[in-house]
Amino acid sequence: GGTVFFPDCQVSYRGAMHFKVLFVRHAESANNALMQISEHRYQNTRVADPSLSTKGFDQAQRVANYLASLQLSVSKVYCSAMYRALLTARDIGKALHMQPEVWVDVHEVGGCWMAGDNPEQESQKGRGRQEIAEEFPDIDASTVPEDGWWRTGKRETVQEARVRALRVLERLTELSADASTIVVVTHGAFLDALLAALVGRPCDAAPYFYHENTGITCLEFMPTKKTVLRFLNHTEHLSPLFSGLGSVLSQSKQPQQQQIDISFSP
Repeated sequence: GGTVFFPDCQVSYRGAMHFKVLFVRHAESANNALMQISEHRYQNTRVADPSLSTKGFDQAQRVANYLASLQLSVSKVYCSAMYRALLTARDIGKALHMQPEVWVDVHEVGGCWMAGDNPEQESQKGRGRQEIAEEFPDIDASTVPEDGWWRTGKRETVQEARVRALRVLERLTELSADASTIVVVTHGAFLDALLAALVGRPCDAAPYFYHENTGITCLEFMPTKKTVLRFLNHTEHLSPLFSGLGSVLSQSKQPQQQQIDISFSP
């Protein structure tokens, strides 16, 4: 996997003062590592809220260092309340000298569910406010309920995730009044749901917007109320194969190029 660019699309972290959102998929989790073995192993032995794998801890540090090296004016770092996102956001927050804030709504599709395919199976509640605060004192968990952030008792459907994705997009539209850059540490399937909602793709339809662990996607919210997908699944920090891309992304001046505008009206 690598960055997906769009023909004639201006690709830059810098440029005009518009609201930019850098979505970062969390680093590799223990569940993701199981998937590398087999889907059967993943479905039957996954846990509801896993830690990172050894590889994942390395990835989290790599993406944190990469974001810091860009010297962006980041105004806020958000993350989901899931353990793998908290661990990833902790490194990013330290590298950017910022306090990440939990945004419960950017959790993974399905919620805090356990092994198996039964959508009616009992789910876990996830970490509560105090539990997060004790392990992650540098993360603001004030919006997390004390008794856990996932309280539906069952696995979320893709249709329910679509509604939540629309809610997140509406919130981002509200935040876009401030010309700044924010980082949102979230999850692979939720990023697909969010981008699908943005472009009007039906749930579970093709194409799937795939993200590597710690892959970065940039959305820019324009004053014209248009939303521009700058790039998708950028992974320069993970592979020397993309080493030549950094100079392109960090240029402060870009040639005049056609943009691909994706409209969103909350």
